Amino acid sequence: MANSEWLMEFPDHEAEFTNPSTYSDHSAMFVCSKQVDNKKKAFRFFNYWVEEEGYHDIVANAWRTRVVGNPMYVLMTELKHVKQELIVWNRERIGNVNSRVQ
Repeated sequence: MANSEWLMEFPDHEAEFTNPSTYSDHSAMFVCSKQVDNKKKAFRFFNYWVEEEGYHDIVANAWRTRVVGNPMYVLMTELKHVKQELIVWNRERIGNVNSRVQ
């Protein structure tokens, strides 16, 4: 049942009810999510980055971050750090290539 408590618990949802039939006091309820799917954009590595000034420094500095844990966790965390640094570097240094090309 979608009462005020339910609506407070699920604020990004709506509940719609069909009209009950003449033979029953029950009606179907349809629940719809108003929430927008906010998937993160996939990380894309561009080969031309390796030729850009500052690329090697960004990667080298990102790998110097100290991470403690099992080897797989360390590798995963270091790769995430390199990715984040490259995203920031790309945004600041290179910008949006698509808009520059157009």
